Amino acid sequence: EETGKPLWDWQSPEKADTLIAKVAAAAEADLRAAYALRQKQARQQRLKEIAAKVESECLTPDADPDARQHVSNLLFDLEAKIVRNQILSGEPRIDGRDTRTVRPISIRTGVLPRTHGSALFTRGETQAIVVSTLGTARDEQIIDA
Repeated sequence: EETGKPLWDWQSPEKADTLIAKVAAAAEADLRAAYALRQKQARQQRLKEIAAKVESECLTPDADPDARQHVSNLLFDLEAKIVRNQILSGEPRIDGRDTRTVRPISIRTGVLPRTHGSALFTRGETQAIVVSTLGTARDEQIIDA
C-alpha cells in the first residue's frame, strides 16, 4: 500500500530560445562595455539604461509583468555569464584586480562618541559600521512578541 501524496506531473518550462537570442543580441556588447567601467555608480547607471533598452526592444508596451520578469531574469543570467567568463578566462575583475589581489581594508575606531565601542570598516566602495553599547541588567529591554 502506497502512502503520501500523489506525484506531480511537472515538467520544466521550455526555453524561449528566440527570446534568449534576442536579449543577447540586444545587450551582450553593451553589457561587456558596461562591465569595463570601473566606477560602481556609473556602471550601475549604465546597466539600468541597458535593461530599459532591452525591455523596449524585446517587449511590447502592454506586456504583462511575467514577461517583463522573464526578460529581466534572462538579462541577469547573461550578466552573470559575462562576468563569470571574464574571471575564469583570467581577465581582471571589474575594479581592475586580478584573482589573487585583495583590496586593502581601512578601520576607524571610536566613530560614534556616545557608544561604548564603534568601528567603521571600509574596503573599496563598501562600508560597514559596528556599534556596541553596554549596560546593566536593569537597562535591558523586554521585547513583547
